[in-house]
Amino acid sequence: MSRHSQLDQAVLSRIVAAEAARGPSRLVYVFENAPHPPERVTAGDLARAGNQIALAFRAAGLRPGDRVAVMLRNHPEFVHTLVANAKLGLPTVPVDPRARGERLAWLLGRAEGGALVTADYVVADPAAGDVIAESGLTTWVLSTPEGRAENLDYPSGWGCLNAILTGPPRPDVGEHVTDPSGPWMALPITGPTGEPGIVEIPWDRMSLLRAVPEFLGYRPDDVAYTGLTLAESNALVLALLPPLVRAVDHSVISRRFTKSRLWRICVDHGVTTWASVGETANAVYSLPTSEDDRAHMVRLVVSCGMPAAIWRAFEERYGVSVLEWYGTMEGGAFAVNPVGVGPVGSFGKPPAGLVEMDVVDDHGNPVPDRILGELVARPAGADGWRRTGQEVTRDEDGWLYAAYRPQDEPDVPVDLPDPAPAFPRPARLSA
Repeated sequence: MSRHSQLDQAVLSRIVAAEAARGPSRLVYVFENAPHPPERVTAGDLARAGNQIALAFRAAGLRPGDRVAVMLRNHPEFVHTLVANAKLGLPTVPVDPRARGERLAWLLGRAEGGALVTADYVVADPAAGDVIAESGLTTWVLSTPEGRAENLDYPSGWGCLNAILTGPPRPDVGEHVTDPSGPWMALPITGPTGEPGIVEIPWDRMSLLRAVPEFLGYRPDDVAYTGLTLAESNALVLALLPPLVRAVDHSVISRRFTKSRLWRICVDHGVTTWASVGETANAVYSLPTSEDDRAHMVRLVVSCGMPAAIWRAFEERYGVSVLEWYGTMEGGAFAVNPVGVGPVGSFGKPPAGLVEMDVVDDHGNPVPDRILGELVARPAGADGWRRTGQEVTRDEDGWLYAAYRPQDEPDVPVDLPDPAPAFPRPARLSA
């Protein structure tokens, strides 16, 4: 494949431009934000807005390699800014909009004197606004529907993102990423010993991410849903990218996750698959039974961390299938437990020919089955392993399980979970 073709397949703004040329009115996202009206985003919207923001960034002096921190909830402008950054070759630093204090100062410092895009509800909080002002980053603020409803304002010295987007269309700023191995994102991570760090994700990691939806069982007519923050890779992989590569029809993305509204959102927007992580499934399952439990069209829940104890009961109560998976953008790890294939409780195996994974001890040596160790990964056929920091164990058939090492007992065999019994339907767990 030529370098130009590699870039067309790997760089977000080039993917958006191709989709906009193919069908500018094609719906890509619906941003759900009740009680405010949903915001619909087409391929043409993404291309136009990304170019408008890119022109403003370039006029402000940003150049390829400068980092841009994005500190927003799930807004269309989050994606517009990603497209703009891609056009100019500006690595994105996703920042959780809830970050405050020293954590926020550290994250903004990773933008290294570049720029920040944030929202009125962030800067209205002095615990965030003061830190942002002290960072010295060139800052644009988004005026949001929820912020306007609360009459939120922000300092006049900061740019207004809305003014950029409402301006007249302008000439294309062009595509400025020339090396597919260059940095796409600078992701905040927690190291194996708990220390914070940053890892740069190259553009060519997109080749793996484009393959993920098919392994997860997505279909071209699916409507994917997430309420997880776009500042984390799970939502990016499961909801932001799939409609752009036509792995699904479009995605519905909530401003924030609300367990009590989940199934109603799915009903109202025709959702067929949604992303669950950590305690999401437990939180949803703990709610009282409702007519919405089976009124939806959801067929597949793509989960990271479905509790084995409720796995089958969750499927039965809501009439869905659960697919468990595990992945890291920074380490290139990817494993999947397809529906009805692997044992309950396992997050799967790496797809043959795509990714290789192993379980090793503190010295990097493979450990026996049922012994806890650290998961390591690499692209199939590559040299060297990348640490994930994830404690796992593996059964005799190669299925992997997330686990925790017993204190002072590093080599004790682990009892892997048995298949979950058929729990009754009631929601008798505490809310």
